[in-house]
Amino acid sequence: MEKIVQSRWFTKVIALIFALLLFFNANSTRPNKQIETGPSLAAVAEKVPINLKYDEKKYFVSGYESTTTVYLKSSNRVLLDSESHDQTRKFTVEADLTRFEEGTYEVPISIQNLNPGVQGTLADRTIHVTLEKRSSKKVSVTPKINDNLLKHGYTLEGIKVTPEVVKVTGGKKTLKKIKRVEATLSDDRDLSENLSKRVDLIAVDEDGNALSVVMTPNTATMTVEISAPTKMVPIKVKRSGTLPNGIKSFEFKPEIKEVRLQGAMETLDKVNEIELSINTSEVTEEFKETYRLPTQAGIEMSPNNVKVKVIPIKESKE
Repeated sequence: MEKIVQSRWFTKVIALIFALLLFFNANSTRPNKQIETGPSLAAVAEKVPINLKYDEKKYFVSGYESTTTVYLKSSNRVLLDSESHDQTRKFTVEADLTRFEEGTYEVPISIQNLNPGVQGTLADRTIHVTLEKRSSKKVSVTPKINDNLLKHGYTLEGIKVTPEVVKVTGGKKTLKKIKRVEATLSDDRDLSENLSKRVDLIAVDEDGNALSVVMTPNTATMTVEISAPTKMVPIKVKRSGTLPNGIKSFEFKPEIKEVRLQGAMETLDKVNEIELSINTSEVTEEFKETYRLPTQAGIEMSPNNVKVKVIPIKESKE
């Protein structure tokens, strides 16, 4: 027995056994590497439309968020990219209202037709909806503009809106709350000239709160007429040239004393009179003539002409 223990083969066998024990022991204590079978990529699909299933001829639905967010996961980058973009996605988010009648409800929403290789989780599991009996009526459009939008000194002369009447569709109870349909011009500043612009229409109640309805059409063309500030200033006639022999002075009698100016306020403020110069170098007899008044940059003048009686004052004979 002692010879066996001391033999070279025995030593090799024992070494091999210890090596195997160490190998298996090391592998048993090392954490098992898990095979990743679940999705490792993620994306977010925002503003996904919520499709409602209901009898559209009978009911009108309001008071709900029209979009939601969907969190997506997949191990396939191509599938994930396809489903996360609104132009390529195949899934939809739906709310089934076919079992509901008039009233306000908390309704579950669900993901439909999502690719099996992609997992989806809704940010919102439910939505609040109000179902009313569907109804329609015609309502006149009321144009509205804030006077603060006008440039200083300018005046609003008139507003016209086309069309003047629109068809409004909504819940029967909601339609009874409509006070008016407004066409509001609110995003332009320092208006100083006539304007024609397409604006959105809003149906409001008596407190000015917007109501959830559908209007046909939902926009209108608003035409705004604006006039510039005006100012009346006197006409001042003065002599130019030399005095003819025997004439000591001239008297000028314009048929009108004032003219009307129109333009930007800052321009009008600089003009206090209209000065007309008449050359009298060869005038020795009284006469009447129509003169064109000098124009001012940026100002419209009315009238542009004035008839003036020119009276020479002769020197007295001694």
